[in-house]
Amino acid sequence: MMYRITAPHFVAAVEIGEAETVIKAAPILKFMKCWGRSQVEKYCRRKHWQYEISGEVPRSISSNELFGLVR
Repeated sequence: MMYRITAPHFVAAVEIGEAETVIKAAPILKFMKCWGRSQVEKYCRRKHWQYEISGEVPRSISSNELFGLVR
């Protein structure tokens, strides 16, 4: 499961694994690595960031772009 997170200064993603924890994160969100799904959601709400839950990466945006691998 992919969470696309939109903040005022970035758009990035984290990937949630089967154990309901973050298994992959964009560099700007690396502090979320190993966080639980509910912890990610709670943090986003507290920061007033929007998040979109998706089973896959949207076709218009590559995985590399979401995870900050393309500069």
